[in-house]
Amino acid sequence: MKIRLAVAEEQAILLDLYRRSSLSWGSDRQLLEANLDSLQFPLETILSGDTLVADIAGIIVGLVVVLPEANGEAEMKRLFVDPGWFRQGIGTKLVAAAIALARDRRATVMNVSANPQALGFYEAKGFRKVGERETQLGQCISMQMTLCHSGDELVSNS
Repeated sequence: MKIRLAVAEEQAILLDLYRRSSLSWGSDRQLLEANLDSLQFPLETILSGDTLVADIAGIIVGLVVVLPEANGEAEMKRLFVDPGWFRQGIGTKLVAAAIALARDRRATVMNVSANPQALGFYEAKGFRKVGERETQLGQCISMQMTLCHSGDELVSNS
């Protein structure tokens, strides 16, 4: 498996993967189907170099978006794995690549808004819960990982 930047020609593939993966969570399916137009994948997130994909033999099996924030932080969004590839370590590798990208951009904090069903996954990766909030699709957990400087190198402080 190779983790790489997405390219513009893959937008439709990424949107399809994003929607299929989102709809695979049974508890969210009805709400998501009623708000399918909210599941978009803007081309700008690809063109800006903010989208990483997991590629196995030319097939995209996962994606993650890392957005820089004005305050020197980064936000990890849209971590999704193709349902046929669940529980094979792809999400874990995408999180590691997202953290590496944030570090390369000199971010000091990585934020993520997690589905409550994914709380344990993110905690196992070193994120900590910092709050909760309501979204149009229901409750989400605000989580954070501090990236600390050690000389010229950034290290995770989790």
